[in-house]
Amino acid sequence: MKMPLTVAFFSWEYPPHIVGGLARHVAELSESLANEGVRVHVFTVGELNEIEVMASGVIVHRVKPLVSKASFYDWVCSLNVAMMQAFQEIYETVHFDLLHAHDWLTEAVCSVLQKTYDVPLVTTIHSLELGRQGEISTELQRAIHEKEVSLIRNSEAVIVCSEFMKDEVNLHFETPRKPTVLPNGVRATEWPVPTSLSFLSDVGISTGANIVFSMGRMVPEKGFLTLIEAAELLKNEGIQFIIAGTGPCLQAYRDEVAKRKLHHCVHFIGQVDDYLRTLWMEVAFCCAFPSTYEPFGIVALESMVQGCPTIVSKTGGLKAIVQHKKSGWHVEGNEADVWATTIREVFRNQDATRHIAQEGQRIAQTLYQWNRIAKQTEMLYEEVLYERITAEETSSHIVSVQECAHKVGDKRKTIKTEGVLS
Repeated sequence: MKMPLTVAFFSWEYPPHIVGGLARHVAELSESLANEGVRVHVFTVGELNEIEVMASGVIVHRVKPLVSKASFYDWVCSLNVAMMQAFQEIYETVHFDLLHAHDWLTEAVCSVLQKTYDVPLVTTIHSLELGRQGEISTELQRAIHEKEVSLIRNSEAVIVCSEFMKDEVNLHFETPRKPTVLPNGVRATEWPVPTSLSFLSDVGISTGANIVFSMGRMVPEKGFLTLIEAAELLKNEGIQFIIAGTGPCLQAYRDEVAKRKLHHCVHFIGQVDDYLRTLWMEVAFCCAFPSTYEPFGIVALESMVQGCPTIVSKTGGLKAIVQHKKSGWHVEGNEADVWATTIREVFRNQDATRHIAQEGQRIAQTLYQWNRIAKQTEMLYEEVLYERITAEETSSHIVSVQECAHKVGDKRKTIKTEGVLS
């Protein structure tokens, strides 16, 4: 009977601190690994320094960054120091087999712990600064890129969520081994039937409205400006656009809606929890995700698993998740008129699109199960540990041979000195 592995996760996001899809990924993967028997400790941000044991058995160490009023980069650095302190406090009582970093934000703590305690490091790259920005030009971008370089170079294994990200990492980085593609997963959750549809009236929408739902972090690469432009083209066709999420561009998007006089059909509703997200997907006639850069696109899976017709940009990981007119719809580029045409097509042919949505739901429920992905992740962990043990044994053997050679050489010198060998 094999001993269970003990793994330390490091992530700046973990529920309830949710910025994007990373938080859900770390929560679902850690819980699914725990269900497989892996002992998982998650080191993440918190308002207070505290330890919480989840129902799944995952142990969450929430740490408070050492500084609160600082630049984002300095805040991340102070978070790494706090994570390091929390790890060191329990290291004497917990034997960790592996460290698992999630993106550049935890590079500092993982690099130090890897070298200090000689624990192998596995890294999941969820996105790249070069991909998000299109170029590396500012001092901050260069600093983040260097963190990514260091993390990838020093990892015994690198995980990416899509073939698209595998190509990106291979193109821009040197890795000790080729990245392993392990997709994000999705979980179909049974929610209680809502007692009212007040979430509609809260936004000023009537029951039975024709709704397009979208969500994501309010940043340029999510393509929400394209959706606003498409809404303007459809403003007289009785379609309501609901866009959930927060981020640095939220106010700019609201200002754009005001400038275009689209208050009656475009609504930014801020951050929503999983339950409310599911309710919106259930009442929408489609979900639309117009990203220009998307390493994976977990929101598309969340839409598909609810059986909602799903329209995505033909880019990044999205184009692999969705098969055009088989499990959803692709839109080439970010032209608003093409998006408007596709949304109109889905809206006008809702009976015909039901079969496509059902196929999308079937794919999401089978190929993207978290327990399946957890098993693949555990196998990768075991490969890393096996390769390390093999390398250590080989290295030990080489050292022994070299020591023998030196001893033979020394003996030959002694014999020659004594005149036995001439």
